Amino acid sequence: MINQELLFPTPIWWKDFDLDTDKLTDICHQIREEFDGIVRSNVGGYQSKDLNGEHLLTVDDELGKLARNLKDMAENLYARFEPQGTRVEMANLWININHGQDYNVTHTHPGAVLSGAYYVTAPENAGEITFLRDHASAFNISSCGTMEDFAQGSSQPWQWNQFMYPPVANRCIMFPAWLPHRVERSESVDERISISFNFVPRQMYDKIVYGAVTRINEC
Repeated sequence: MINQELLFPTPIWWKDFDLDTDKLTDICHQIREEFDGIVRSNVGGYQSKDLNGEHLLTVDDELGKLARNLKDMAENLYARFEPQGTRVEMANLWININHGQDYNVTHTHPGAVLSGAYYVTAPENAGEITFLRDHASAFNISSCGTMEDFAQGSSQPWQWNQFMYPPVANRCIMFPAWLPHRVERSESVDERISISFNFVPRQMYDKIVYGAVTRINEC
């Protein structure tokens, strides 16, 4: 008998929220009208400047309600990391409005531990979020001739080089911040509005013990 174990799996989490997407759409449009956009991984479209995530937890509107839903989800997931002396804080949150050929290039979120996107609106053919295997292992798998098209063509997830999730309104997708990902080109004339975010680890104590090693926080 041949035994098999799948080591080092990468988790992706998603959850459907019960938020008022019409109110969130109005808020996103208002932010776009009041503040100039910036360019990071986005090619075309509108990306807002960063909003203070922890501050939004205290705001009494639908965006604040979203922030609290995200924080609850992130705390639940971070507990599965079994952290030693750290907790998560919402570092930032930003608005993305894309349509008609807009997309985001492959990137990660350095400094964060959990990142994700919540979809306010998700018209058909508005561009999937694609997660990618690291380049070294993707090269090796493709060199074996098993995944020549670099696509999700195998029934074995451990052979996949990439995996796509379509946007769904009122759905949040959360993932490890170090996982490479991109947003595919939109083919829709209607707006895809998403809200992206980062959660970062924060030390809970001045003195943190890792096994037999004690480290004093001098920050």
